[in-house]
Amino acid sequence: MMSRSIRVNAWRLLAAAGSLLAFATYSPAGVPDTDARLVVLIVVDQLRCDYLTRWSGRFDGGFAYLVEHGAFFPNAHVTYAASETAPGHATIATGSLPRQHGIVGNKWFLRSGATEPQQAVDDPAVGLVGAKKSKEGAPSPTALLVPTLGDQMKLADRRSRVYSISLKDRAAVFLAGRSADGVFWCDKPSGSVVTSTFYAQRLPAWAEESNAAGGAWQYAGRTWNPMLTPEAYAGSWALEAPWSTALQKIGATFPHTLPKAHEGNNAEYSEMVFATPFGNELVFRLAQAIIKEKRLGQGSAPDLMCISLSSNDYAGHFFGPDSAEVHDMTLSADRQLGEWLRWLNEEVGLNRCVIALTADHGMSSSPHVLKELRLPGGLLDTRSLGTSVERACRDMLEGDQPSQPLLLGINLPWVYCDPSFAQLDDHLAGKLTQTAIKLFRQTPGVTEVFTASELAGSAPHADDRARWLAWRSYHPRNSGQFFLQLAPGWTAEDPQDIAAHAGGSRSDRHVPIMLVGKGVRAGRYYSEADLLDIAPTLSALLGIEAPSQAIGRVLEEALCVDRQADSRRPAAITTTSQSAGGVSPLRQPRQYRRGPGKADPPGGRPRMDRKRRPAEHSVSSGVLRTNTEHQSRCRNLAEQLSWVRRAHSAPEG
Repeated sequence: MMSRSIRVNAWRLLAAAGSLLAFATYSPAGVPDTDARLVVLIVVDQLRCDYLTRWSGRFDGGFAYLVEHGAFFPNAHVTYAASETAPGHATIATGSLPRQHGIVGNKWFLRSGATEPQQAVDDPAVGLVGAKKSKEGAPSPTALLVPTLGDQMKLADRRSRVYSISLKDRAAVFLAGRSADGVFWCDKPSGSVVTSTFYAQRLPAWAEESNAAGGAWQYAGRTWNPMLTPEAYAGSWALEAPWSTALQKIGATFPHTLPKAHEGNNAEYSEMVFATPFGNELVFRLAQAIIKEKRLGQGSAPDLMCISLSSNDYAGHFFGPDSAEVHDMTLSADRQLGEWLRWLNEEVGLNRCVIALTADHGMSSSPHVLKELRLPGGLLDTRSLGTSVERACRDMLEGDQPSQPLLLGINLPWVYCDPSFAQLDDHLAGKLTQTAIKLFRQTPGVTEVFTASELAGSAPHADDRARWLAWRSYHPRNSGQFFLQLAPGWTAEDPQDIAAHAGGSRSDRHVPIMLVGKGVRAGRYYSEADLLDIAPTLSALLGIEAPSQAIGRVLEEALCVDRQADSRRPAAITTTSQSAGGVSPLRQPRQYRRGPGKADPPGGRPRMDRKRRPAEHSVSSGVLRTNTEHQSRCRNLAEQLSWVRRAHSAPEG
C-alpha cells in the first residue's frame, strides 16, 4: 500500500512539472516567436531596495520571479536630493535630472501672493474628464520639459502605443509624457478613474465600467488582514497611537477594516483605500483592461505600458517604513505582481515583453522609532520656521511693508520667496538673504543651506555630496530661492504623514532596478546604478535612440552583448549554468528556500511556485535557455515522473 506521504510528494512533483510546462508554453496560440512588442515599466512607489533583500525568503510571486530570472541591481540610487514622487517618475521616464526636466518637487510656490502650493502636474488650460472639477484646471505633463521613453518610442515608430495608469496623477502623467495615447489615475474626491482633456475628451468603456462599480470605493467595508502569522512581523515597529483621523477609523494595527460608507471627507476615504493592498489590486485590474482592450503587444511596433503602484507609498506614510503594514504591503505586492505576470503571459506572452521594475524613491525611518532607539532624528516644523524667517526679514525692512508675504512657503528641500523679492535692490536683498540663511542654519535638523545663485553655477565635485545632490535637483524656473539639507533622521512635520522621504538621505534615495526579457542577462549586479539608467537601457533593448536629454548609462553588464546569445529567446523560468563569457564576478549565487507563511490567502489565489531548483538554475549563470530547449527539458522531466502516475494509480493493498 502506497503511503500517504508518497502520494502527497508525488502530487507535488506533478504540480512542479505542470508549472514548468505551463511557463514553457510561452506564447499565446497563434503568436509568433518575435522581438519584444510590449515594454512594461513598473514603478513601486517608495519601494526601498532593502525590502527586497530583507524579506526575500518570503516572496513567491512577482518579486521572486524578477530577482531569480532577471537582472537585479540592489545598489541603485536616486542621485539628486529632491527624492519625491513627481521628480522620481519624471527621471525614470526621461533618463534626465530635475535640473533638466524641470520637475523639482511634487508641488511649488511660483505665483506671487500664493498661500497654497501649486501641484507640479496642475495645468489651468485643461479640464478633468470622468469626475466633477473641484478646482480650476487638471493634470497634464506641460511642466515636463524633456521627452520621455514613451515619446521616443512614438518618434521611432508612429505605430507604437503608450498608456499609463496609477492611483496618483503625477505618477501616471510624468511616467507617460506628452504624446501618450492614454493616461489615467484615480480622483481622490470621487474615487473615480479619470483623465484630462490633454489626453482625451471622454473616458473609455473600461474606465466607465470601473467607475460604475464604485471605482476605488468599491472596496468599502473590506478588511486588510495580514498574509502571515503575527510572529512573522515580530521585528516590526507598531504605531504608538492612531495619529490621524483616518487611522482612528481603520485602526492603528492589524486588521484594518475600511468603513462601509464614506462620510464627510471623501478624499480622506480614498486615501484610506489607497493605503491598503486594495489600491494596488485596482491598478493591476485597470492595467489588464487597457492591455486587453487595446491589444498591446500584439502589433507590429513595440508598445509601452506604464504602471505605478502608489499603495506602498501611502502605507509608508500612514504606518512608517518599519511597520508590519509596510512589510505586509510588500508581500502583497509580490503576490499581486506574480498573478498579474501570469495573466500577462497568457494574454500577450512574456517572450514578447521586456519588463522593468524600480521605485521612485526610498524612505526614512519614523522619528518615533529613531527616538525609541536613541538615534538622532526629529521633526522640522516648516510652518513655524517660515513664520520666524518672515518676521525677521520684515523687521529689517524700512518704510512701507509689502502687502504680500516675502516667504510663500516651504516644500522641502525648497524654500520659496515671493517673486517680488527679486525686485529689491541688491544691497537690501543681500541683507535679507543673509538673515534668512542665519536663521535656517540655527534651526535644529538643518545641516546645509544653499542659495539659488550658488546652485545656478557649474557642477560641484561629487565629494561635496550635499551640494552635488542639491545642484542636480535645481532648475531655475521651478526651484525655490533656498535649498535646505536636513540631517539624517530628520523630516518635515506633516499632519498627514508619520514618516517622509524628502531629506535626501541614503535611505530616501535607495531603490531597486530589475529587468527581465529578451536581451537581458540574468544575475545580481552590485555595480552602481541610477534611476537615470532605466530609459537608456530600455531604449538599447528596443534598438532605438534614448530620450533626447537622457544622461544615464546603458546597464550593459546585464545585457547580452553576444549576437548569438542575443538572438536566443529567453525562457520563462530557467537559465543555463554557463554563460558565453563565463560567470560574471558581480553575480552572486542564491540558495533557494521557502520562507515561512506560504499558505494562500483567503480565496485560494494562485501563486508563482518557487520549488527548490538544481544547481544549473543558479542566477549566477548567464544566458537564458531557448524556449525549445526548455520545452524539451520539461518533456523529459514529465517522462521521468511517469512512475509517479503509475504508482499513484496502482491499487492500494
